[in-house]
Amino acid sequence: GPGGPTRLRLQRPTVVSFGTAINVCAKGSRWEESSLLLRDMIWALVETNQVCCDAAMSAFERGRSWEQAMQLVDGMCARSLEPGQFTRLAMLSSCEKTLQWE
Repeated sequence: GPGGPTRLRLQRPTVVSFGTAINVCAKGSRWEESSLLLRDMIWALVETNQVCCDAAMSAFERGRSWEQAMQLVDGMCARSLEPGQFTRLAMLSSCEKTLQWE
């Protein structure tokens, strides 16, 4: 009550909170943090979605991290999440920017 101890109520992370954080990292070209957030999302048992994957892929593209981009697509496929057109184009762009075609 009033004047009593304040208790913090921690909320369980959601796909929205993770997606927002990943998107902020992407806009700041912070691909390492985007990658860690995706990993944490899986560990927290929060289901990944296309929006989160697209945001992470954007960070990987901006950071020219073609390896992370390829791993993301592999991970999406392993979780039966079909990479959308944006994801595929950003992955190709990331590879092109670093001239790392395999």
